[in-house]
Amino acid sequence: MPPPRKIDRLPPDVRSELAERAAAAGWGDIIPLTIWLRCEGYDIGKSAVGKHVKALKDEYDDTMREVRAMAELSRMLVDEDPDQQASLNDMAGRLMTDQLVRAAKELRGAVDMPIDDRIKLLGKLATPIVQAQRAAVYQRRYTTEERRRIADEAAAAERAAAAERIGSAAQARGLSAEEAQFWREKVLMGM
Repeated sequence: MPPPRKIDRLPPDVRSELAERAAAAGWGDIIPLTIWLRCEGYDIGKSAVGKHVKALKDEYDDTMREVRAMAELSRMLVDEDPDQQASLNDMAGRLMTDQLVRAAKELRGAVDMPIDDRIKLLGKLATPIVQAQRAAVYQRRYTTEERRRIADEAAAAERAAAAERIGSAAQARGLSAEEAQFWREKVLMGM
């Protein structure tokens, strides 16, 4: 197994800062990044920084493609069927889980980070996934309860309309209020 690259041996906070600076610079000019690393006490060549920045940009581009595809898919699904929102939440949870797995793979390369710090970081990374999954459960529960409420309201409205029709028909036939009530109860009992 080849030795780890110098850039992979950077402390996680320096690698994170390098990624932020590369993104802010539009992934382009690596010379200021190389100079910054040297000022921080890390002697890493331009080609190594360039390869690392290219890998970061490729990962960013892949993630953005996935996000755009998910957004387009969600728009199409919700336009077709608004009940697809729970499925979309599930997909978002799977995408976040995928990102967590990628982060975990990257942490394996962080040889300088103590295991306790890695575990804490993984816990922090997992929190949004758990929250998204919990939100998906709440969304499904809300959707089920809302459907039940709407069905109950529709059934009550139908019973009220049927009672009104029975009352009108009873009056038209000359039945008393008591007789009309009797037929309302008999006819609507099964509804």
